[in-house]
Amino acid sequence: MRPNARPTSSLHLTAVLCALVGCTCGAVAQDMPRQEFQAAMKEAGRVFALDSPGAFSLRAGFGVTIERNHQQINLLSTDAKKAALIDSRPSTTNDATQPTATLGFPEQGCEVLFRFEKLQGIPGVTVQCGVRNTGSTPLRLVSTSPVVMTDVLSEGARQRVRLETPMANAILQPFGIAQNNLSTSQEKLRIAGESYAHGIGCHAPSDMRFSLDGKYRRFLSMVGVDDTGSGSVTFEVHADGKKRFDSGAMFSGQPSRVIDLDLTGVKELRLVVTDAGDGVNFDFADWAEACLIPATDMDHALGLQLTSPLANWVVSPMISQGGEFSARTMDRAFDPLTLREAGGLYDSEGRGIFFGPVGTPVSYLTGHMGNSGNQRATLDLHSEMNSVRVDPGHVRWGQQTVLLSERPEIAQQRWISWVAKSHQARQPKAPLSGWLSWYWLGNQVSEESLREVLDFTTKPAGALRPQVMQIDDGYQRLADQPGMNEKFPSGMQGVASMITTTGAMPGLMVRLENYDPGGIHQFLANVRHAVTSGFRYLKIAEFGNLADPEEKQTQFERKRALYHSIRQAAGEEVYLMVAGNSVDRASVGAVDACRVSGSTERHKLPMGMDASVRSLPFNQQWFTLDTDCYYLAANVDNLPPVLGGWPVVRTWLSMTGLSCGNAMTSDPWHWKSMAPFLRNSEILSPPASESARAIDLGTSAGLHRIVGHLQRPWGHWTVALLWNAGTQTKEISLDFAAAGMDPHKRYAVWSFWDNRFLGIAEKSWTTPAIEPFASQHLCFTPLDQDPLKPTIIGSNLHIWCGAAEFEQVASLHRAMEVDLTDAGARAGDLFLHCAERPKIRTARGCKVTAIDSTGGNIWRVSITDRQRGMAQSLEFGIDQPATRQPWFWVLIALLITSLAFVAWRYLENFRSRQEIARLQQKNALEEERVRIARDLHDELGANLARIGLLTGLAEQAIGDDQKTRQQLERILGATRGLGRQLDSIVWAVDPANDTLESLARYLHGHAEDYLSMAGIRFRFVGMDLPDIPLSSSLRHHLLMITKEVLHNVVKHSGARTVSLHLRHVEGTLFLEIEDDGKGIGAPEGHRHGNGLNNIRKRALASGGTCDFLPGSSGRGTLVRLRVPVHSPNLSPPP
Repeated sequence: MRPNARPTSSLHLTAVLCALVGCTCGAVAQDMPRQEFQAAMKEAGRVFALDSPGAFSLRAGFGVTIERNHQQINLLSTDAKKAALIDSRPSTTNDATQPTATLGFPEQGCEVLFRFEKLQGIPGVTVQCGVRNTGSTPLRLVSTSPVVMTDVLSEGARQRVRLETPMANAILQPFGIAQNNLSTSQEKLRIAGESYAHGIGCHAPSDMRFSLDGKYRRFLSMVGVDDTGSGSVTFEVHADGKKRFDSGAMFSGQPSRVIDLDLTGVKELRLVVTDAGDGVNFDFADWAEACLIPATDMDHALGLQLTSPLANWVVSPMISQGGEFSARTMDRAFDPLTLREAGGLYDSEGRGIFFGPVGTPVSYLTGHMGNSGNQRATLDLHSEMNSVRVDPGHVRWGQQTVLLSERPEIAQQRWISWVAKSHQARQPKAPLSGWLSWYWLGNQVSEESLREVLDFTTKPAGALRPQVMQIDDGYQRLADQPGMNEKFPSGMQGVASMITTTGAMPGLMVRLENYDPGGIHQFLANVRHAVTSGFRYLKIAEFGNLADPEEKQTQFERKRALYHSIRQAAGEEVYLMVAGNSVDRASVGAVDACRVSGSTERHKLPMGMDASVRSLPFNQQWFTLDTDCYYLAANVDNLPPVLGGWPVVRTWLSMTGLSCGNAMTSDPWHWKSMAPFLRNSEILSPPASESARAIDLGTSAGLHRIVGHLQRPWGHWTVALLWNAGTQTKEISLDFAAAGMDPHKRYAVWSFWDNRFLGIAEKSWTTPAIEPFASQHLCFTPLDQDPLKPTIIGSNLHIWCGAAEFEQVASLHRAMEVDLTDAGARAGDLFLHCAERPKIRTARGCKVTAIDSTGGNIWRVSITDRQRGMAQSLEFGIDQPATRQPWFWVLIALLITSLAFVAWRYLENFRSRQEIARLQQKNALEEERVRIARDLHDELGANLARIGLLTGLAEQAIGDDQKTRQQLERILGATRGLGRQLDSIVWAVDPANDTLESLARYLHGHAEDYLSMAGIRFRFVGMDLPDIPLSSSLRHHLLMITKEVLHNVVKHSGARTVSLHLRHVEGTLFLEIEDDGKGIGAPEGHRHGNGLNNIRKRALASGGTCDFLPGSSGRGTLVRLRVPVHSPNLSPPP
């Protein structure tokens, strides 16, 4: 800034602010009504006050630190004894050339200037502090402080007093010695992994007494067992003999507990540590950050009065800090926390205050926030002016600062946009992916090693196409000699050409070795030489303090000027990336990218995560983010392992990809051991052009949720990284409403690293317990109401799950077309949600190898051989099932009609068969009755008639005993024959005899009895007769045939022996009766009687045949009857 330059007014920038973040202003109006925020100057311009109802009330002073005669002097507005009010104007003035308040310090020969401006339509103010040299000699301006709360109070008392052992009236401790700022083991104070710079370390039992004399209003401390101990203790605090605090038993590894006690009027403070019951061994107890807050007039005290307990408020950097501190709840901020450039104090609901530098670029801003007890906090802001010289009569202003009472994400975006405008940020260039040499080769980089990597990337089947190939340190000659050393025989121009032929941009690290004007001149010459040699990507090593011969520029202004000189030397088209440790506002407007995570070496990779996450909102606003280096694998031979293993590797890959910044690796792609992991480079190439943010920023001590929303013509979805930023295994939850998602919709949840569908979620999602620095990388896709309209719910081709690899998606009922870009991996999977299986109809520029169901209407589409330089597209169809096509229902109707007709015909036939069977049964019954009647008539009738005739003859022979006896014997014979005939008829009718075995027994008995009366020997043969049923009619026919044959044998054959064979062969019953009588050569009359005809008729009625054959011995007759009968266990004969 020119020596007499006036500060830039904030009033005329309000319209710019609203235009830059117009969408945010509407949200502000809802989040905090404008009329409620109050801002005003107090105490005749010495103090300003802000009041944000429901959040905070703020009272602060301002001041500067100058140096005269090599002595630093603090000039504060609250020092009424030194400061004389010269002028005070309303804060609504539009005169940008005039300060709001001017305080004179005659003894120091200067005036302190202060500008205080309310922002129009925005709940916030700008503050700026400067100095006018009214003396006769130059002064040095060390810093300006537009917000002061802790350095000096209105009564001149210190804001906080650290408790130390020399302040104690008495210390009773049998074991060891109580230590200041160290544990009793004389190591740094550390409780549950958290370090503390100040406090008292002691050993139980311990008793310390301090005299207060009523001078203090609060006692603050954090207590716990030191990490070097392993015992258990109890902490007690006594005030004037009354116990005011008892921690209960505390153990090693347990987080510290906060003590915040009111000491108003207390005369003596007693701090006691006792053993918790397991002995005093290793009972190392820490009173970390123990301090006293002096008593003061609270009505006029400077500070932040909060509306809820300090544990509800988070002190949070709103820009990467490049150090160990990330965020902390205010109840643990006893020692004021340092926040570089921008920070905030917010509760979990997003109520609070934000600060950051705005306006004309002047200097770096540093903030300090601390715990003041009793729901009070402190805030100090300092503009580091680096002792610039201010000549007599000249004015020097510090960095203008904005204070905003908006939600953290809104306030931060407003501030980022304001700085981008006021610092003239460059039009952002697309982020790059590629390779750098440092973390593999270090200073041993050579042309040969570079060529090995380049040759691998140019293989025809190679999947890697880096956009930039960058050489780090190790190539240089001596500092004053541009060019490359002997390890690069082709020289700078040859090496650049070698890289260019691969299609990549040649990159080179350039470093400022000497910070004097000569060193800077040589450095700029090296930049020009690199550019003229063909290098189009320059990595600028971060530089330290720069010399200023005129002593009128801050370090910020010197660095900013050098960045613009580098840009001028390199030209507008060269890609400049500054390799810093955090976001550097000084480089805005000159560079294209800024490294924000520091050096990400394998052994300290987790240390860069917090800085990377806090830097997300700056991407493509101030410049492109650069996260330095990612790694493809956790453990590879001949390379150091990554601290934290695969969980850390994957989380860092996700953070690198979701940042949408540069994605560079240093791993040796060409090693065979790297082949399984090359896909981790593919999924980051090229980086996507999206934006993601940490939704916890400002409201939580840990940043666990990174969320990015994607809006496309074909749909919208959300990508989220839920990671464990803590030190203990824990679950991470994502509330959909807090993440900007619709809590009333159902979302398909898909995991990138697991490459699988996890389920359907509504309102929220909770991970399983995950290790520190591990994560779930998820894609949330709202499901379409049409179940037959395919929806892509996940893609592992690129880290952004569809943002980079999809050019166009058209999803219709039962159809989908996907046009792919050339981004991402050459092979991978798409996941579709659809109620029915999709089918690939055409695939251009790639191949679909499989479409597999993963359950829940989710289909995995496996893609391979994505061709570079060719249009890639997929066309899916979902065949309409037959049940939904007209011809199917016509066919069904015909089928139903046919089935109905067939069923009707079947029923009709069944009824007909039943009727026929009934009639047949009835007919068979009638036939059986007729047969029985016939048999009774033929057999019994004839015999009864004979008996009657014989009875008559016997009656006539009465008186003649001889004749009478003969007739009676005939009557007896006829009666017995009649009984046998009746027995045969009954036997044939009885169902109990309906078996082949029963038939055999009966025939055997009948033949034996009948033939024995004729004096003829009888032989029966029955071979393995099965248990098969025989109808009564068949049994009757077989019996009658047997009787007829036996009758003929007895009457005509003159045989002496008769044999009867009965056997069953393959469904046929054979009945054979053979005699040794006269045979078939008998007289004519004997062979053609009625008996033989009756036998044939009965055989035919049984469904069989009967043959009359010569006997087997050449004599007699063989009668063979064949009748088909079927066993239930045998198939019927063919």
